[in-house]
Amino acid sequence: MPRFNRVYRLVVGKAAQRGVEVVPPLRITFEIEKTTSEQPNPYKIRIYNLAAETRRAIEEPDLRCVLYAGYAEEHGPVLMAAGAVTFAYTAFDGPDVFTELEVRDGYVEIRDTAVSLGYGPGARASAIIREIGRQMGLPLVMEDGAPDRTWAHGFSFYGPARQALHKVTAGAGLEWSIQNQQLQ
Repeated sequence: MPRFNRVYRLVVGKAAQRGVEVVPPLRITFEIEKTTSEQPNPYKIRIYNLAAETRRAIEEPDLRCVLYAGYAEEHGPVLMAAGAVTFAYTAFDGPDVFTELEVRDGYVEIRDTAVSLGYGPGARASAIIREIGRQMGLPLVMEDGAPDRTWAHGFSFYGPARQALHKVTAGAGLEWSIQNQQLQ
């Protein structure tokens, strides 16, 4: 089936609030890089010819950004990227004015979450990872048959969530990353 009718929906705003929604016919371009690294995935989204008031509204730091894109002939727009705006600016390109958003997936959660964990003998990696995800406010996606380590003498940690995740997953022979605001 030919695919011609590209569709998208971009939502930018504060967490748990209604944000600014950008839909066709406005023109956008985007670059999305996805890896399984512990570092937040970077995205760049460029929106052309927004009203001045809308440009100012989406240039605030730490706003949430969610991009859906696809083809109308298929499933319509599907989730492509989500994260926090880390940098935003507006510039001119000939007759056009564009606003570019630099977005990082899980950036705020990685930057701001400190965890306090204390488990007795027999602590399981899967339970520790679930608790870290809960404290980060991120849903956890973990395969049922993933390797699970038991800490015979217990496990305790206080500090950045990203360091706790690294310690627990490395000890269990796993890796972690954040994809579309989900801990995986």
